[in-house]
Amino acid sequence: PAPPPNIDAPSSILIESRRGQILYEKNSREKLHISAACKIMTTLVTIEKMQGELDSKVTISKESADTEGAALKLEVGEKYSVEDLLYAVMLRSANDAANALAEYVGGDMENFVALMNDKALELNLLDTHFSNPSGLNDETQYTTAYDLSLLIKYAIGNPIFDRIFSTKSRPWANSDGTFDILVNQNNLFWEYEGIDGGKTGFNNNDQHTAITTATRNGQRLICVVLDSPKDSVFVDSEKLLDYGFNNFRSGILVRKGEPLKTIQVGDKEINLVSINDVYYTYPIGDSYIKNYEVKVAENLEPPIKKSVSIGTARYILADDTIIDISLYPDVDINPP
Repeated sequence: PAPPPNIDAPSSILIESRRGQILYEKNSREKLHISAACKIMTTLVTIEKMQGELDSKVTISKESADTEGAALKLEVGEKYSVEDLLYAVMLRSANDAANALAEYVGGDMENFVALMNDKALELNLLDTHFSNPSGLNDETQYTTAYDLSLLIKYAIGNPIFDRIFSTKSRPWANSDGTFDILVNQNNLFWEYEGIDGGKTGFNNNDQHTAITTATRNGQRLICVVLDSPKDSVFVDSEKLLDYGFNNFRSGILVRKGEPLKTIQVGDKEINLVSINDVYYTYPIGDSYIKNYEVKVAENLEPPIKKSVSIGTARYILADDTIIDISLYPDVDINPP
């Protein structure tokens, strides 16, 4: 690929969304501010714990309504749907909505933060720690660009999260009967072709975070820019997305039904095939495959069924990504 772009942000990463291959990174394992990560994890944990029951009503406590950084006119004792509060968290970065959801789902703030950290461990976010659901500045919580990319890759696999994450704007009904419009604060929705997800956040005015996904030609990329100067956070994001789309393609590594090895079982010849198309991302003009090997089960004897894997093809890419493909016989072989 062409030389990577120069960006102002101290930390960033660009990955493809299907397999998580890293296309670009800069200090991506450095522990930095967490504001956007808290909102994303709060949204994800709430969606998973509610199991799709987003019509449930949340009664607003005084503590939530008076939260530092409150962005809504939440009335103590009023009821709001989980779904509406989730949109407020992701589009308006509303700390009051985040805390209200935490109290409702976790019972209290401490229990909910424990759920957040449990999910981080489950996703192998080894350099991430949460201390509150809103992202308010706290020196005991931190994340990295790399961990954020893993979090987003997992989260967009949830259709409800992905729908909220990809929303540009949504009406918000205030308790006094008036309406506001919640607008996604990631400006790339209106500036860059193919944007289909976005979240922003900051703890200090000169350290902004932008998390963006974009899709072109069937290829979805995840871009994370951490602690960038405000004036360049979206410029940096565009540079990285341009770099990804201009220099990499996602395509088929192995086609469904394509024979990868032929073996002999008794007097029968069997082709070993993948039962699915297998995709990977590669620099334009380069196969990107460093090594390839096939392992087959030993001492094979009938019966052999097309539905049972009897081997594995392992591809090692130039970036050391390992792709293991289960191999199946293309015919059934029954005992004599």
